[in-house]
Amino acid sequence: MLGPLRRSLSARILGVLALLGSLVLVLGLLLVAAINAQREAAAKASAAQAALLSAAELERATLDLETGLRGLLVSGDPDFLEPFRDARSTLGEQGSELSGKLERLGLGGERLSEIEAGIDRYLSGYVERQIKLASRDIAVARRIAASGEGKRQTDDLRESFDGLDAEITAQAGAELDQAEAQADAAKRIAALGGVLLLGLLVLLAVALRRSVLAPVGRLAAVTELIGGGDLGTRISDEGAPDEIGQMNRSFNRMADELEQALVTARESDRLREEFFGLVSHELRTPLTSIVGYVELLSEDAEGSQVLSVAERRRFIGVVDRNSRRLLRLVADLLFVAQLEDGRLRLESRRFDLALVARESIEAAAPSARSGEVTLASAIEGPIHCKGDRDRLAQAIDNLLSNAIKFTAGGGEVGLQVRSQGKVASIEVWDTGVGIPGEEQARLFERFFRASSARSPETPGIGLGLVITRAIIEAHGGALSLESVQGRGSTFRCELPIG
Repeated sequence: MLGPLRRSLSARILGVLALLGSLVLVLGLLLVAAINAQREAAAKASAAQAALLSAAELERATLDLETGLRGLLVSGDPDFLEPFRDARSTLGEQGSELSGKLERLGLGGERLSEIEAGIDRYLSGYVERQIKLASRDIAVARRIAASGEGKRQTDDLRESFDGLDAEITAQAGAELDQAEAQADAAKRIAALGGVLLLGLLVLLAVALRRSVLAPVGRLAAVTELIGGGDLGTRISDEGAPDEIGQMNRSFNRMADELEQALVTARESDRLREEFFGLVSHELRTPLTSIVGYVELLSEDAEGSQVLSVAERRRFIGVVDRNSRRLLRLVADLLFVAQLEDGRLRLESRRFDLALVARESIEAAAPSARSGEVTLASAIEGPIHCKGDRDRLAQAIDNLLSNAIKFTAGGGEVGLQVRSQGKVASIEVWDTGVGIPGEEQARLFERFFRASSARSPETPGIGLGLVITRAIIEAHGGALSLESVQGRGSTFRCELPIG
């Protein structure tokens, strides 16, 4: 049906054009002269407007220099220099662009030179000098800023820009007046042909209504449904012209992305709520313990002195352990923040990986004994590596700590370290609860905890494995997992050595 409709519409349009062709030709010849003159005047007016916009952009970039410096002086934070850096990187290009536009208009040569010289003085003689001074003594830089030196320079620049804008505006007004005069002439000529073309426009309107407006109306209806929350609604492009069909397909892709974005946002909200709950629990538990024992010690110190020396030592030990637990939590959060910002820094020096592994076993032994977990090790050595000794020790400690934490009394945790050619292999295995297969792919996501680790009695916020993998990968290695629920897990690290 669409094919005949298209052919019928084309035939009607061609028929109307054939009947009116001779009249349109005569009118067209008259219009050509008027339109060419109008176009020339309009082009000049447009060029003047473009030059005015370029001048405004250059002025805005100049003011961004001041904005960045003011942000630095107020906050003392170099991150507030971002507007300054962006503006400085574009000043040259914007100045050249404006110069070219003014040259085509025959305007602003002297004025632009004055502005460029003022910008150079302001940038090198004030802003950059203030930034350097702020890095050494921000108080002195603030006093200089308060003296008004920078404001005087920016006021002078504003006056220069105002003068340039006035010149460009006057030129633009003259060109617009000429363009309007030519447009009036073109309108008088076009009016003669308007009546003749009216019939053709009616025919075109009918065709457009069927082939364009109706599909757009359907698209608007679907848009309203999606706006009302029905994200599963899609529009069919069956029978639509190529352009409308492409628009419909693009709309459907956008709707798919919107629906997926909503799913992602909801998942992010869920993870954020879970994270806040975990962090609150991890903070509240040790803080409650610390406050309680400190109150007991404080009351005893104030006069009652009913506690024995052994009890005081035990209370202080509890406070110390919980304080260190809080420090580890804060350190983990800071580590992840560094990862997000790309600021993770590692030392690079040679060390014995086998010695690091033995130290980790010794550090984990008390925890294993308290949980009645057998701790085994098979460490070959020496294994000479190059990297950050402390960070790799942290990675091994994390794996051992997790293994002990999720292994019940009577179970076993082991550490095996050996070299295989140019690769060092580190394996930490346990006979603990294991990890469900469907959750293993997400185990290295931030704040994710396997279902077997979500008991309120189990400490942790789901960062240990994220940190461990980041450390291993930062050393050019890889971390993998093998686990069977109820039978235990094995984490394997492979590090290049040499």
